[in-house]
Amino acid sequence: MYTSAIDYHIYTVLLLVITITLFYLFTQMQKDFNRYKLLIRNWMPIYIFALASATFTGVIMMAAKHLIFDLPNIFMIANSLFLILLEIIRHRRLKASPLADERAYIIFAKRIYALELISIFLTVYVTKMAMMP
Repeated sequence: MYTSAIDYHIYTVLLLVITITLFYLFTQMQKDFNRYKLLIRNWMPIYIFALASATFTGVIMMAAKHLIFDLPNIFMIANSLFLILLEIIRHRRLKASPLADERAYIIFAKRIYALELISIFLTVYVTKMAMMP
């Protein structure tokens, strides 16, 4: 059961990276801001599902390991909270952005997506380094 949870956790993190990359590509290739907003809102449930699934399976696996708070677990918890906070900030700014301010939002969104990808890759790196003997 623990190994299947690890597999599911890894696949949801992979789905998370794919959706963030797609969001970044949508931001790069957008021509019409209203269509872009609709596209992001349609893909948002997939991102939220992947983030919630990765967080939930991480918590379940920590419980299976009897709540051992080592460096990788603390780093993953902090990263989950960081990603949730970034997504809340980005989504609020998307809802409040007028059409005249679309260029500023696009620059802001690219920075948020880059931060999200960097934090995920950094968390994966820290986790892999901690597991090495």
